[in-house]
Amino acid sequence: MRDEDLVLTGIRLQDRTSSADTAQSFNIAPALGLVAPEILAEEISLKAKRESERREAKARSDASRKEAGAKPPSEMFLNQLEKYSRFDDKGIPTHDASGKEIAKSQLKKLQKLYDVQSKRYAAYLKLKEKREL
Repeated sequence: MRDEDLVLTGIRLQDRTSSADTAQSFNIAPALGLVAPEILAEEISLKAKRESERREAKARSDASRKEAGAKPPSEMFLNQLEKYSRFDDKGIPTHDASGKEIAKSQLKKLQKLYDVQSKRYAAYLKLKEKREL
């Protein structure tokens, strides 16, 4: 009723406004008031548009996470031959492109990335197995 019938008549009805809202902006709409129906309809359409954009962004990020999980962790660094020249048995780089051994701090960062990818890949395999059953 609030978003359909009252909009047509030009009545704005809001649940509440917080003190943070009033501190940030001087032109906060009243909780109950008369406003031009066109303005209310425009506000509702903007709100719906923002919500759909938020859903699309979430769907894109979920899809990119799933796509990132499809790659085995052992192959994660192997395509970065311009950065790394040697790899250990797990596929973690041990030497940079010039042949120097990678510093321990950098090696720890790479190990963390490898561990994160391992978890993603395990979740991907579990999901794939469920779909096949």
